[in-house]
Amino acid sequence: MRLCTLDLSKARTGWSVWHTGWDQPRYGSWPLGGEYTTDGEVYLNLHRELDALKQVMGFDLIAKEQPINPGKLQGFTNMRSIELGLGLSAHVHSFGYSRDCRVVDVHIDTWRIDFVGSGEIAQIKAEVKARARAAGKRISARDDLKEATIARCRQLGLKPENNDEADAIGVGDYFLGTRGIIPPWRANEVLRAPLGVSR
Repeated sequence: MRLCTLDLSKARTGWSVWHTGWDQPRYGSWPLGGEYTTDGEVYLNLHRELDALKQVMGFDLIAKEQPINPGKLQGFTNMRSIELGLGLSAHVHSFGYSRDCRVVDVHIDTWRIDFVGSGEIAQIKAEVKARARAAGKRISARDDLKEATIARCRQLGLKPENNDEADAIGVGDYFLGTRGIIPPWRANEVLRAPLGVSR
């Protein structure tokens, strides 16, 4: 298997590549545009970065985080961000078709629960809810969940530089599990305490 996984974002797209036989994934991130970058430029930058990554690392399967469902918009993400996310997703499918790569969507809640742990996520959401009640306003758990993903990567011996790289690693870890593959970085899992548990 030669797998590429993506956490798509205009500001910074996280990527991870793993081949059968590698002890760890290779990972990184790219900015696709800034405040004044047009959507067309962002999509073109995504194609260029994916093309360069495929030439250097090689992959024939892409697993990416599924874009947010507009029907589930809850006030923390604006419609503009959702439109851009859908566009980025569509362009990954276009890239995959043009480069003979299969593309698979992975739901954010599904991979995160598997990677971080349902108990840890429930605790984070409860703490954020309590903070929101105390502050008298809505607070998103997004940043806390991303920090937990980075912590989980580090627990597994991986050192992503940002949450986008960590999310791409998490998507890959989950996807391999759905194919019955235990990633090498999980080989000593029984020797590590779960997240949120002190030794």
